[in-house]
Amino acid sequence: MREGFVDGNGVRLQYFEHGEGPETVVLVHGFQSSGRVWRLTQEALDPARFRTIAFSNRGAGDSGRAGGEEAY
Repeated sequence: MREGFVDGNGVRLQYFEHGEGPETVVLVHGFQSSGRVWRLTQEALDPARFRTIAFSNRGAGDSGRAGGEEAY
């Protein structure tokens, strides 16, 4: 499992990447959660077939918030 950050439009987003397969799956979490909730799902998918990317939305997990946004 690789973990990192990407900066976009003034906000730093945390992501979790697993696998190197030719098919890419993007996993999005729900309210009051983070990208970490997808860890077991990512590990269960065949890494030779799937590349999975889960990210934490703005203000969730270790992702940043846009100016003026409150934490939830």
